[in-house]
Amino acid sequence: IIESMETATEMLLESRKEALKSSTTHARLAVDLGLAASISLTNLGVAHSLLSSSNNDSDISRKNSMECWERGVETLDDILRDAMNSAIIIPNWVIQCMESVRARLYCNMSWTLLGFDRLEENNGGKLEDVS
Repeated sequence: IIESMETATEMLLESRKEALKSSTTHARLAVDLGLAASISLTNLGVAHSLLSSSNNDSDISRKNSMECWERGVETLDDILRDAMNSAIIIPNWVIQCMESVRARLYCNMSWTLLGFDRLEENNGGKLEDVS
């Protein structure tokens, strides 16, 4: 299933690049495709992270997760940069959605960097109560 998710994500990213090359009328489509790609990268990173708990290559899966999430943040940054360069007005609700996706990406990265995914593996899926 991860391979099909990767393929779909790559197709979104390539379609976004092509929409940007086509004309300024396709620039709005490029924003939408970029947003969809960043969401897909978020989910793909989570899939890699979940895979790490079920196999022995957990460090490789964590690395793949982080790479997906970093690409997601880069894609969101590219959307804003391209919009400024082509003078596209991005609706406020799209900006809010982008910031929500960005927050989710950073939360996923933090969760992994802090090692909470490893805590779940070691404690059988239960986190300790520290209150």
